[in-house]
Amino acid sequence: MKVEELSIQEKIGQMLILGIDSNRITEEVKNMIQVYKIGGFILYKKNFDTYNQMVEIIKQLKELNKVNKIPLFIAIDQEGGRVNRMPKEILNLPSAYLISKKLGTDGVKKSAQIIGKILKQSGYNLNFAPVLDLKRFPDRHAIRR
Repeated sequence: MKVEELSIQEKIGQMLILGIDSNRITEEVKNMIQVYKIGGFILYKKNFDTYNQMVEIIKQLKELNKVNKIPLFIAIDQEGGRVNRMPKEILNLPSAYLISKKLGTDGVKKSAQIIGKILKQSGYNLNFAPVLDLKRFPDRHAIRR
């Protein structure tokens, strides 16, 4: 699909990735997909309680989008550590910072690959996790007074 082949409404819709306020597909969500042709959705823990519910809502979104020319982005912000959006059944890996302290950059790379594989197998195709994160504060244990 080429951008030139999209209507102005489709082009505008493709610039939007929206959140969902509930744990089910509402008429409003259906209209966003089928009428406004939005680019995608970002999901959070509030949208599901279990892994099966998460996968089901992703399947429903994709099914509703079959009438459109462009696949939906199904997004999440999954970093590991304290930024964990996955259901409880999925092991929450430690933050990249903690992994790097124990396993170095190879450990961080492996962790990112594991997270990516889990997300892909679950139906996600976009993760808003950072590709670069800066340590802004010194370690608490390094502070001497």
